[in-house]
Amino acid sequence: MISTNSASMRAEISASDYRDLRRLAHGMMRRLRSDHTLDATALAHEVFLRMFKSGESRVGGFPMFAVVRNMREVLIDHERRKRAKKRGGSYQRIPLDPDTATERQGASVLDLIALDEALNRMEHVAPQLRTIVELRYFAGLSLTSVADWLDLSIDDVRNMNAIAKRWLARYLGIPGD
Repeated sequence: MISTNSASMRAEISASDYRDLRRLAHGMMRRLRSDHTLDATALAHEVFLRMFKSGESRVGGFPMFAVVRNMREVLIDHERRKRAKKRGGSYQRIPLDPDTATERQGASVLDLIALDEALNRMEHVAPQLRTIVELRYFAGLSLTSVADWLDLSIDDVRNMNAIAKRWLARYLGIPGD
């Protein structure tokens, strides 16, 4: 049984598990605007604590889907707190296309909270599309990696990703190509 004290927590997570979590957090933070007030280490710690408290952490790795969902929730909660403090302060924007995420200028960006609302709506319409979006945009996985995780063909994932992008663009009012 996993104990809730800090020493036990550190013993339950391997160094490689923590590096993987930090790598995912770092990748997500690179896709956010450069002046974000949350850093990759804080994001990784918060995700781990949430997963640990809910019993989702385990020895031998983190469940990828739980990590992605928790990362999304941490970022959304952080943005909501920040907006509440600023009474509608600046919107957090993330790239719609992770392949152009490092090219901040000219990349299509959207509001993080609006994306969260759209993904919640997408979950009711097409849960698998939502999962693909989460793995691509929040975990930064390639189409090939998403196909492997979901045990689908690369063509199926490519097609579903294109559908998801069009659905999100329409839902969020982003002009099409």
